[in-house]
Amino acid sequence: MFNLFKSKTRKRNNSIYTLDAYRHGGMWVFDDDAVNLVKEPFVAGADVVFDHMAGRHLDGTKDKVSVAFSTLPIPNYDVEAKITGADGNDGHFYKVTEFVGDDDMVGFPFWLCPALLLYYKNAPENIYIKITNNA
Repeated sequence: MFNLFKSKTRKRNNSIYTLDAYRHGGMWVFDDDAVNLVKEPFVAGADVVFDHMAGRHLDGTKDKVSVAFSTLPIPNYDVEAKITGADGNDGHFYKVTEFVGDDDMVGFPFWLCPALLLYYKNAPENIYIKITNNA
């Protein structure tokens, strides 16, 4: 399914991408009209990473965050992650190598689904993530 979907979209060449993530049905999801994604969930550990990042930025009344991600360090990033492998179906495994303010998350594994390849030609070696409650 995703290989066909990828062929219909163009990779963007931004160095920093942004999106708004929000809770829906108890899950962190995001929409991105530019790549035809609606309620794309963060699962398999990525949801846990978001819970920890959101806990640092939300006051308990918001369920939406702005997310910036890049292959290059973003000023004041929250998380740095390094790729650890592929799942054979265009998804990729990462582990947290730095989690600002939460050393317990260092080494935490998570998975990013094939939607990552809508933003990058190949899964990046490193990803830097920053969230704010500006959404």
